[in-house]
Parts: sequence; C-alpha cells; structure tokens
Amino acid sequence: PPGPQRRIKIIGNEVRGIHAEERSVAGQLAKILREPVPAIGHWIERSPGIWDCGGELDDSIKEWHGSTIIALDANAERLWKNDPNVKESVKLKPNNIDISFILSDDKPLQHKFSEKIKMRSLGDLWLQGHMAIGICHFLLDEGFDLNL
Repeated sequence: PPGPQRRIKIIGNEVRGIHAEERSVAGQLAKILREPVPAIGHWIERSPGIWDCGGELDDSIKEWHGSTIIALDANAERLWKNDPNVKESVKLKPNNIDISFILSDDKPLQHKFSEKIKMRSLGDLWLQGHMAIGICHFLLDEGFDLNL
C-alpha cells in the first residue's frame, strides 16, 4: 500500500518457524507488512531472524559500510573469476569476508550506484531474484574465487 518504504532483513542462521517454500515465506512477509513501518534506522525483530525497518535502498547501503557491496547486473563483469580449472580455483572461504548483495527481480534496478559498489553479473541473461540468490549461495558455499 502507499506509505513509507520498508526494508526487511532475514538472518538465515537465526530464522525459526519458516520453511523453505514460497507460501511459508510469503505468510511471514504478509504478517510483517500488516505492522506499522518502524522509523528509519530502528530495526524491530518481528519473528526470530526476521527484522524490519523503515527506509529505502540508500539507507541500507549506508548501513553496510565496511561490507563489500555487489549489485548484480547482467551487463557487468562476471561475479566469479573465469578459470577453466574450477576445482583448482576454489580458494576463497567467505567466513572471513562480509559481502552484501543488491539485486532486483528480472529487470535492472533503476538506481544510480556510487563507484564504491561493484557491478557484477551471474550471466548474460536476467534472472529472477530467487535464482540469483541460489547461485550466489552456491558460489559462496563452494568457495569460488570471486571477482571482487
């Protein structure tokens, strides 16, 4: 509905009571959207591991200071390094690196990003958001050498 913008943060290792299927996630998000929008910068935990706050994308980017921020764009350089020997290029273990991703759905974000934000691609075609998230998790979990 019209009104102030809202940000929702899901912290995967803290989430409880939500299942890995769309209806469960949609139900949790619908509950949050019925709540009043908190003030910008005031995060409220609505259920274990799911938080919301007022604000927009630029507010999130400001909060991510110290994080490597990657905006996914099909027209940018690849996120992972092009190494034909993938098994031998597995070097990065992301436990010691803080990466934040910005993604849209199947169309580019209409947002002007600062030069601090790295534009990277997951391929030549635009992907739906859930597919992009899955690919990013795979690359991070498998320790691919990322093009940061």
